[in-house]
This record gives sequence, structure tokens and C-alpha cells, in this order.
Amino acid sequence: MCTDGHVSYKVALDNSIEHRVLRADLKQYVKQKKYHIQHVNSMHSHMKNWIDEQLLGFASKYLQNYINWFHVKEKFTEPEFIESIIKLSVAILIQ
Repeated sequence: MCTDGHVSYKVALDNSIEHRVLRADLKQYVKQKKYHIQHVNSMHSHMKNWIDEQLLGFASKYLQNYINWFHVKEKFTEPEFIESIIKLSVAILIQ
């Protein structure tokens, strides 16, 4: 696991997971040319912006649904496919 070293990542110690800490405040962005957190930071930024722009905020009880929706949106970018997913989802909700 590769993180910024925040105390909340204690889960790595509790579960004997190898943990690489990168501290941006010390200009540590990459270790050993393979450990970095930029992809996660980028994905977090994209998801946060999407929630703010498309959903106008969120309810934490639906957070997993938002994550699933975002994942599908990122994975399948063809408009016709997304439109069919939305229509199917609405049809299921109406039943």
C-alpha cells in the first residue's frame, strides 16, 4: 500500500500490509521509481469534481452508489452505452 502517511492508514500495520509512505511536504512523490500516489490523487480529484458538478453534493449513505456510477462512467465512455445504462437503471427503479 502506498499512501501519504496519514495516521488513518494504520490499517496497513494492523493487517501486516507492506506500506510505502510518500510525503509531498518533503517533495517525495515517487520511491524506487515505482511507488507513487499521483494516480489515486488524480482519480480522487476527478471524482470530487464530478460529484460537485453533476450531483451538487452527496449524501454519505449513497456514497457507494456514487462510486459505482463514477466507475462505470470512467470505464465506459461511449455515449450510447451510458444512455442505455441510465435508461435501464430508471426502468428498474420504476418497477
